Amino acid sequence: MRKLTLIGYGLLFSLLGCVSYTSPESEALNKIQGIATSEIAYIFEENKFTDDFDKLRVTFNPESKYYYSYKFIFIEEERIVQFAAVAKQLFLKSYTGVTYIFIDEEKKEASAKYIICESDKPTQKLPDKVELIDNKVNCPNGYSLIE
Repeated sequence: MRKLTLIGYGLLFSLLGCVSYTSPESEALNKIQGIATSEIAYIFEENKFTDDFDKLRVTFNPESKYYYSYKFIFIEEERIVQFAAVAKQLFLKSYTGVTYIFIDEEKKEASAKYIICESDKPTQKLPDKVELIDNKVNCPNGYSLIE
């Protein structure tokens, strides 16, 4: 009888293991990464950045009901754009991304790059605006680079 019970539990746990769960934070991170790469594609097509989710062909609602609100914070159309996933719940971290044009002075060429930053602790506040200084962008105060 005991073997049958253990086999039954093993089957149940293996079936439950097949069910995947995506945390709200990892979903927000994926969406921020998607915005960053969409901005890169957009600048190559249009020669400028945008703060319009429709133009980026974003397929999610920027204003989720429970977990995150997606916003553009800063845009200099031809050089840099910053966006964020701002938590709506006290226990969630927030994320910000920056897509920018990096100019290689030696090679005389430009390329688009991005960074993704995560808040050091849960927050519901919009992150500070970043600055592009000497071709480099750093995470805002209270955020750490994750990509």
